[in-house]
Amino acid sequence: MMYAPFPYVTGPQDAAAFVADRVAEGATHLKVLYDDGTGGGPMPMPSLDVPTIAALVEAAHRAGLVVAAHVSTARGAVDLLPTGVDVLAHVPFDPLTEGQVEAIAEAGVAVITTLAVADGFPGEDGPGVPLLARPALARLLGPAWSGVLERQADRWMSPELPDFTVPAGNARRLHEAGVRLLVGTDAPNPGTVHGASVHRELERLVAAGIGPAAALTAATARTADVFGLRDRGRIRPGLRADLVLVDGRPDQDITSTQQVAAVWKQGVRADLGTYVGSADERDGLAALRAQTEKVMAAVRERLAEFHGNPRS
Repeated sequence: MMYAPFPYVTGPQDAAAFVADRVAEGATHLKVLYDDGTGGGPMPMPSLDVPTIAALVEAAHRAGLVVAAHVSTARGAVDLLPTGVDVLAHVPFDPLTEGQVEAIAEAGVAVITTLAVADGFPGEDGPGVPLLARPALARLLGPAWSGVLERQADRWMSPELPDFTVPAGNARRLHEAGVRLLVGTDAPNPGTVHGASVHRELERLVAAGIGPAAALTAATARTADVFGLRDRGRIRPGLRADLVLVDGRPDQDITSTQQVAAVWKQGVRADLGTYVGSADERDGLAALRAQTEKVMAAVRERLAEFHGNPRS
């Protein structure tokens, strides 16, 4: 609903041509969607089947591409391990068994955590939006993005909310089993913003029982390694000088990452005061608004079809 139209496959026979087209477009990795149909995630959805994903992984690996797979459930994650996917996104929403944790660890896949999705729902932080309750982050967001988050907090929600202690516990157990965790936020889900929510993801990882230094590695060097970005992720001569200077010791207190003092992009210091009110900010807000309106139009169309069909 949000991103269509986009290229698609109808089965394993389409995999080689599909991957070749993505490589021609300049893709550096492939993401596939899998839903096992158990309804264990936030919502079931149509998806690729396992044989098709296996064919896509084989074609992608021949082309040198990393393959990430969207999964929401423990069973879905284990279903895809034999296909050879490199990354799973996200940490499952239902409890992983000990055997499933061991299987994921033995397969050597990395897992993108996206615990920050919980920021869009009432939780241990109480009412309101956690990002806006962090003054240092709220100041950098500015009034326009803050307004978006405030409106999202007032949206309708199902009375049965997800139990976000489950994915947090899964993340801790995977980490303890030696699985490589990667920081991700799943923005722009409600309550999340690109960039700013990384700080909340770090905070949630540490709250889940993962040490600050390990969380920082998941956001920097390990993510660069998994996706083959050898020119970044570390502070070392000859690499890209993409640097964030913070006031504090984030290796001891992870909330120190929120105290951003300076940023350099490829060695050029950024002016942190120029984003609010800029064309970049307006473009980002407009893109989110357009995507949201597209989804709402599609939902209205589906509802109209549902109510107009007596067999539904």
